[in-house]
Amino acid sequence: MQLRLASVILFTLFLFSSGAHAGSSIQVRLSSAPKTLDWSIATTGSEGAILQNITAGLFKRVGNGEPKPDLAESYAWSPDRKTLEIRLKSDQTWSDGTPLIAQHFLDSFERLLNPNLSSENASLLFDLKGAREYFLGKVKTFREVGVEAKDRTTLILRLKEPRAQFLSVLTHWACSPYRKDKPHATIGPYLLKQQTKTKITLHARTPELSIQDADFQVISEGKTALELFRKKKLDYLLQLEDSLLGSPELSGLPEPGLSEAVRVVALLHINPSRVETKTPEKRRAIMRAIPVAELVELQPKTRMTANRIIPIGIAGNTEARTAESFKPEGETGSPPSATLTLAYPNDAFSKTLAEQIQAHAKKLKLVIEPLPPGELSTASKRYDLVLTLFGLDYLDPDQLLSSFLYQGTHDLFNLSSSELLKIVQEARTAESVKTRDQLYAKAAQYLESRLATVMPLFYRKRAFLIRDAFTFSSGASGTAQLSLIHLKNRSN
Repeated sequence: MQLRLASVILFTLFLFSSGAHAGSSIQVRLSSAPKTLDWSIATTGSEGAILQNITAGLFKRVGNGEPKPDLAESYAWSPDRKTLEIRLKSDQTWSDGTPLIAQHFLDSFERLLNPNLSSENASLLFDLKGAREYFLGKVKTFREVGVEAKDRTTLILRLKEPRAQFLSVLTHWACSPYRKDKPHATIGPYLLKQQTKTKITLHARTPELSIQDADFQVISEGKTALELFRKKKLDYLLQLEDSLLGSPELSGLPEPGLSEAVRVVALLHINPSRVETKTPEKRRAIMRAIPVAELVELQPKTRMTANRIIPIGIAGNTEARTAESFKPEGETGSPPSATLTLAYPNDAFSKTLAEQIQAHAKKLKLVIEPLPPGELSTASKRYDLVLTLFGLDYLDPDQLLSSFLYQGTHDLFNLSSSELLKIVQEARTAESVKTRDQLYAKAAQYLESRLATVMPLFYRKRAFLIRDAFTFSSGASGTAQLSLIHLKNRSN
């Protein structure tokens, strides 16, 4: 009798432990394979989905988008807001148990700004004294850049000028610490357990996290991903194509969710250096020939009317704006009669959008082609129009506006405009959210109508599909951060 009772207990314990292990894992779909997991150079959404879990930074974004200390214990600004002193948490360790020290951030920033690496993320740190000059090779030693490891747990950052949004910059994965002695070591809440061309497996570093294991599976076709979801081989479609919303393939499945905030603005850039687009009047005529209202109506669930290049909420201002389609102000000429080349980032969503613009802009003759890798930096020589998406999981209006002013690393259609630069600099230093938003509106109007070099097409929320067994932390719907995803039957 005792032997039988013991066997029942052991069998019950086996079922409980097996169920707990299976229940604490999640199968996630990525629509494209990460090209790199080097956080200094990674830029795509698929790469960010992984890096948000295996890296950590000085600060992180909470539900309302505000940056809060992560690896930082505390921070203090100097009276002139040009020097930031950050004290690190003393109990943080790397995946191999090595304690985190301030030197690891100094090494990370030096690598990010290294001109030989030529990272597109380098401009994130251009607010630091000497950072841009070091990246351009004008400063030969990193000691001249405004970064100092005061001691093992204190980091000093010196800025060229006050920067109201600078803490937000430090939430980007590219600003995570780096180990020269062990470059592949990570410090995030999850470990990279296995990586193949089609699957990346992560495992939690601590048992407290609700999700202990995650498989990120690369499945390019949305219909294939839905079929696997239906067969319970996928739990979370992190990226759900707009074209599948309302389709028969979703019949019988949970209602797709939408990311809680506007995370992307679709932009169309018009090249001021090409013959057919050389004058503002011609560029405004092209803008008026783009049927933005029709583009929104093609997918009203995820696309929202945009009336300027910087969406509401991106700067912290939540005041309502009139939901009217964008129209450039000022005189227009006739649209060019010659064929224009429209280039787009080489991903499925951008390709679909480019095809939609080509089909609906009937007053324009457009040919479309994907941007080859690295081609963005030479776009002014080859393309009349370029489609870009700004936002994803990192939102900073200053970065967007600076990209028009020789401020970035691989800028598109740079402009030498002292007037625009003055507006942007004022916005960057303004403490008031309302004042900053007013300056952003002024800068946007300058770019959209006076210079007529860029227009907003629409704002976009990202659609996703997740199994009913999972839930998100408040304000984190649609997140890729596994630590913000929970099992409903397990305490968070």
